[in-house]
Amino acid sequence: MQEFSLIKKYFVPLSSTHQDCLALQDDAYLLDISKYAKNNYDIIMSMDSLREGTHFFGDESPENIAEKALAVNISDLVAKGANIFGYFLSIICPKKQNEDFIRRFCMQLASLQKKYQCHLCGGDTIIAGDTLTITIHAMGYIPVNEAVRRHTAQTGDDIWITGYLGDSAIGLDFLKQDKTHDNYFTNKYYRPCPRHDMIDYIRQYAHSAMDISDGLIGDITHITNASHVGAEIYYDAIPKNPLSKNLYDDDQLLNFIMAGGDDYEILMTASPHDYDNIMNLNTILNYQITAIGKIIKHHGIKVFDNHIEKNDISHKIYKTAWQYHL
Repeated sequence: MQEFSLIKKYFVPLSSTHQDCLALQDDAYLLDISKYAKNNYDIIMSMDSLREGTHFFGDESPENIAEKALAVNISDLVAKGANIFGYFLSIICPKKQNEDFIRRFCMQLASLQKKYQCHLCGGDTIIAGDTLTITIHAMGYIPVNEAVRRHTAQTGDDIWITGYLGDSAIGLDFLKQDKTHDNYFTNKYYRPCPRHDMIDYIRQYAHSAMDISDGLIGDITHITNASHVGAEIYYDAIPKNPLSKNLYDDDQLLNFIMAGGDDYEILMTASPHDYDNIMNLNTILNYQITAIGKIIKHHGIKVFDNHIEKNDISHKIYKTAWQYHL
């Protein structure tokens, strides 16, 4: 595979409708800040890298790899209350991959660009080595001073999550056990779905927010540490996916839900005065949003199950909070 011919054939079409990309010919992207400033928007950026053998196995389809690489970056912006408009892509593609891999990878990116209204701004393509590595630097826009941060949770806030937790971790476990590669859980692992339709509601209601990538306990700890507060999590309030029933024993399922990681659901805190308004989102969204705890004054994370504090759960889960490994 020749790098420049691949760029011209597959990557240039991902940017060709946008003059600021300079047709990917100038090793630069011309960002017109003024068009965002005059509409009172800030620019917000995020970057994630995915490496074969660490973040994905390497035998996934090009479509699945492309989807995950872009989706995890979009999810970061969504959690800030921002819309993506563009991204840079750096890909180190091993020589073992053929041109069809690049073609399919770029076709999936094109599909995602249409879905999320964004475009490729530039990047780098290297054909070398034995390991596929992808880095995406995503850029978004958000009304001035409205970005939702981690350090602004307030004592008394309700803690909310979207969707089900642990489904992606179950999918990863299926893959490790060489179970079927084509079911709901493995698709949740392969193809995370950023909660793009939550953007306006995050800005409207959330005091603090982030997406859940490191597991619930790990990520609520990021929020509480940044905000200098603590949290109570009510395990019995967390919705359990009916499809996971009878797949694992209670301890295994608890670990997937509390520390599984790669969920890319929204975790946010909000005033109890907005409880009814947020609950009403369940009539609008095609997934559920659930209050699962409270922000408290004293530092630390406490886990309760049916009003009984589970100190053993808090300690055990915190120590096993998600770290990337396959």
